[in-house]
Order: sequence, then structure tokens, then C-alpha cells
Amino acid sequence: MGLSQKDLAAGICTQATISLIEKQNKLPSIRILMNLCERLNIHIDDVIVNSRQSEIRNQLNEVRQHIIQGNFDAAKNQLDRIKARKVSDRFLLKQIYAYNGLISLLFKMDGDKAIFYFNQALNQRANGIIQQDVVAIAGLILAYIQKSDLDAATSYVQQLQSMVHSRHSKIFMDAETKLFVDYALSVALFKAGNVAGAKSYIDQGIEIAKAKQTILFLAVFYGLSAFYGQPQTAKDQVIALAMAEVVHTDLARLLFNHDIALKQWF
Repeated sequence: MGLSQKDLAAGICTQATISLIEKQNKLPSIRILMNLCERLNIHIDDVIVNSRQSEIRNQLNEVRQHIIQGNFDAAKNQLDRIKARKVSDRFLLKQIYAYNGLISLLFKMDGDKAIFYFNQALNQRANGIIQQDVVAIAGLILAYIQKSDLDAATSYVQQLQSMVHSRHSKIFMDAETKLFVDYALSVALFKAGNVAGAKSYIDQGIEIAKAKQTILFLAVFYGLSAFYGQPQTAKDQVIALAMAEVVHTDLARLLFNHDIALKQWF
């Protein structure tokens, strides 16, 4: 409407209050909020919904960081505070279900529940394929491997490769998602007997982890490389051993636990 802060605040609150609200440093009282909405000719329900969604986004960002750091108890506690049934935004629902799937897969080691959550994430229709879809597909691969259903896992491998490698693909993936994808594909391809294919994803994961200085995943991929019998330089072997000694986080251990033989590493 082109109102200045002074004009918007006139007769309702101070200009300083408007400034704090705009910076999200202050929540207005219901009376102030109703008066501001009336002046701006917008419905108060729209403001409340947007505020709630902003709060959920912040909570989900915290959940993501907890998962990356292997703090699954904290991630689960944060997710439990978000009531999915009260969330209408499909993008946020997709995130909620994807993160619940990761916790079920990596923390609870419950393949069936993980499959349920990942499918729920995929069922939330958003505009095109987004990063959470990639996470869900990679998660389904690992969940089916956990259940020893290699046929189901393989069907998702083809889907995931098509999603992330198509020259027409415009999916944004952050470093952690790329590493999770490389991990899932390397494990699945090795299980299917495609050692060369598995090695290519391991090597790619190592390069990304080095570039992003993601120590946890670097340890995981060096461990996978050694376990799969791939040749390493003496320097790499020293680094891998050092990582195995230093990185004792839940996430590193749980990633390895998807193959029972890998438990010897941690």
C-alpha cells in the first residue's frame, strides 16, 4: 500500500514497534495485529498462518542441523513439537515426513516406518521435484536394503539416478544431500555387484566431503572405500584410520550399521 512505518503505526502503536515487527524481533499483541490488518486491508488469519509457517521453517532448519550432526534425540524432540496434521503447506509437510523418515532409518533402524514416512513425503505434491524428494528416494533405497529387499532398492536406484543425473534436471541439492545420495547409491550398487559403479560414487563422495570439509562423511566414504577393497594411497589409509578414531558420532556409526559387516569400523 506504500505506507511508511510512521503512517502504519499512527494511532495503533509506536513506529519503533513496527520496525521490530518487520525485523521479526517482536510479536504484536492481538489488538495491535487486528488494527494493523484492518489498516492494510488483509485478513488476520492470513497473517497468523504465515507466521506459523515461518516458525515451522525455523524449527525444521534446526531439525536438519541436528540430523547432520547426528543429534537424533534433539531432532526427534524438535519434530515432536511440530504437529503435522496442523500443517497445510505441502512443502513443509514434505520436509516433516522426510526428516521423520531419516530418523526412523538412521536412529531407530526401523525400515518399515522409514518407508512409510518417505512415501508420505513423496505423496506431498509440490511444484516439480525438489531436494526432499531426492532425500526420500535415497532413504527408500537404504530402507529396502535394510530389509534385504534388493529388488525394491534397485528400482529406486534407477529412479534416483534419473532424477539427479538427467541433463534436464534442475534440482537444487546442497552438499549434505549430494553426500547422502552418493552414500545410498554406492551401498546399493555394491550390493547389486556393481563394484565399479559403487566406487565412482564413493570417489565422488570423498571429493565433495573434502571440498566442503565435511569430516563425518569423509570418514564414512573412506571407510566404505576400504571395506569394499578399493586401493588407497598410504596417505588415504592414514587419513581413514585417523577419521575412524576421531569421528565417533551417532550418524557415522549408524550409516555403517546398514551393512552388518561394517560395524567393525566403529
